[in-house]
Amino acid sequence: MYMDATDEQLFHRAMKREAGVATEWKGPAGSYVVVPASIKGYCREYGIQAAIQGKSLRCYAACAPAANVSNVAQQQRNDKAAILNSMNSNDQDALIKALSYHGPVSWRSLSGIFYTISPVRLGNPCREYTVQANIQGRILQYLESNCQ
Repeated sequence: MYMDATDEQLFHRAMKREAGVATEWKGPAGSYVVVPASIKGYCREYGIQAAIQGKSLRCYAACAPAANVSNVAQQQRNDKAAILNSMNSNDQDALIKALSYHGPVSWRSLSGIFYTISPVRLGNPCREYTVQANIQGRILQYLESNCQ
């Protein structure tokens, strides 16, 4: 929301650096520090600090798609779009509520689709969840973050 296109390019460049090497820059909306960490599966862990509108924000995130797995990242985007498009307003409300729970939440929608939201990482201020749906016998999933 606060990052412009140049900030996003700098973020992606920072994520290609060696684990533990910080990249700092100042953008039009604030200043940023990104420290990439290890690659686990298809995700690159990282920490980010931002000073925006006089506030200091910190978040540790576990899943920025690793550079060498762009096909997996594209599949996650496709799965996310398919899952969100399959949801009616009641399912969307349930998803939003499930992102605040500390355990897995499952439900079957009126259309027969089975959804499961499972926590992956519950650190503060960011929490990460796997969103999974069984749509016409196909299991689709993506990772969702709930940062406060």
